[in-house]
Amino acid sequence: VVHLDSYFRLQVEQLFYLLENELKNKRPQYLDAAWTLLDLILLSIFRNEDSPASPNTFWSPLLNSIATNYQKITLPNAVEITGISTRHFCRLFKRDFGCTFHEYIKAIRIQQAKHQLLYSTRSVGEILESVGYGNACSFFQDFKNTVGMTPQQYRINMQKGLADTSVQPLEDSLSNKEGTT
Repeated sequence: VVHLDSYFRLQVEQLFYLLENELKNKRPQYLDAAWTLLDLILLSIFRNEDSPASPNTFWSPLLNSIATNYQKITLPNAVEITGISTRHFCRLFKRDFGCTFHEYIKAIRIQQAKHQLLYSTRSVGEILESVGYGNACSFFQDFKNTVGMTPQQYRINMQKGLADTSVQPLEDSLSNKEGTT
């Protein structure tokens, strides 16, 4: 049994989506790509197991809440779950996760939107609401800044198999803005 914290679980999920896409579309040399993705999945799991997070870590209640409620969780909710001051929470979160709480939630929401764009026929409007965005402009801006294209372009390119299938680790999709919350 492998226990992955939410950060690594998102990375492994992204790799599995890419693997599934390769096996489903069977483009030229898809088996080579599939084996490479499987190697990356195992490497991600191995690296996480080098320093596995204990199920009773300080962040576990928050990470569990984010996993089940990423659409609605806010900074005040997170502070309440951890029971520390907002300032201390922001400082600890940035230290432990390498990004702000807002950037972390945004990355999860964009990742989930990418998955829904690939594997559902829902409209972009339905998807942005289902992942927790109340404002279409914010969603489109965040999606384009993170992925490099609009949600519609991403869906079309991935369906045609033309999108970049290189794996972008979650930390690369988080902006490197210092001092934001």
